This record gives sequence, C-alpha cells and structure tokens, in this order.
Amino acid sequence: MEVNNELPIIKKQIASTLATDDLSPWLTCIPELNDLIITPQDPSHHGEGNVWVHTQMVVRALLAEEEFTNSTQDEQFVLFMTALLHDIAEPETTIIDENTGKITQPRHSKKGEIRNRILLWRMGVPFDLREQICRIISVHQVPSFALSDTHRNRSPEYLIHRLPWQLPIWMLCLQAKADMKGRICADKKEHSMKSNYLSN
Repeated sequence: MEVNNELPIIKKQIASTLATDDLSPWLTCIPELNDLIITPQDPSHHGEGNVWVHTQMVVRALLAEEEFTNSTQDEQFVLFMTALLHDIAEPETTIIDENTGKITQPRHSKKGEIRNRILLWRMGVPFDLREQICRIISVHQVPSFALSDTHRNRSPEYLIHRLPWQLPIWMLCLQAKADMKGRICADKKEHSMKSNYLSN
C-alpha cells in the first residue's frame, strides 16, 4: 500500500471546516465517506436520516463544545477526525431485517478501528495521533452502556477502570456527547447524562 503525507492537507481542510461550516469537501478528501450517504440508519435511534447526515451533525456538535475549543491543536485534530470517521464501517456492517425492517450495524466500532487505522496510516497521520483516533472509535459506544448493570459480563466499574489505561477518557466522553447530540432519538437525554457522569 502506498503511504502519502496528506497530514498538511487534512489539517488545512479541518481549518476550512472550522471557518466555513462546510463538510462537503471531505467527500473528496476522504472518498470512503461517500458510502455513508447511501447507508440508512434505524429511525428509532437516528431519526435524522443516513449516516452522512448523522456524521455532519456529530462534527458540528463537537465543534460547539467548549472542551473542543479549549483543546490543544493535536487534541482538536484527534477529536475532529474521530467524529468524522467514527461510523466509517457502517456501510459494510449494515443489516436490514427482512421481516421487521430494523436496521443494525453490528461491530461497526471494532471494524471502524481497523479500517481507520489503515486509512489514516496511508494518509501519513503520525502513529500517536492515529492510535488515539482508532482507540476512541473502537469503543465510542461504550459510554452509552457503561453505567448499565452489565455488558458482556463486565461491570461498569471494570469498564470505567480499564478505559483510562487505553485512551484519554475525556476525549471518549466528548465524542459520545457529540454522537448523542448529533442525532434525533427518544433516549438522547439519558445517554448524554451517562456520558457526562462517566467523564466526571
């Protein structure tokens, strides 16, 4: 695989997005994002529409957060790219139940971690920034269930103590907060409260 040093281009595009609020150039910058446009989501969790609509709403929600504004340049890079790429694997994991019409994307977080690691490596993103982005993406749904009784036989305490060893927990919670704000669903308030609690 060919590796290109596209980091200056990416950083310039992030600056442009911050200035213009226009995310459409990313569809040219990262062509893989085009598949999000034709990928549906379950209306009960995503009344806003397809994955690209959701992704844009998540990025805008992130940019509106004071924690993002007050972050360092590298932290902003990690947070922005995490929001932009967090659902990159949904097109390949989407399953539509023939009987109920219910839409799911099982394991899209883990598959997204792998896809993004390759994508960001090919774009020349440095190892430390790339790993932070990919680690957050791999567990970006965790704050939604971390405070439930158990998930896969792991207690909330286990998850809360394990995660800080792997990534900046405040970044994960900020991504989760933006993810919830960037959608239309009935349980948005409940999940946002979980993310806020986990970050404290």
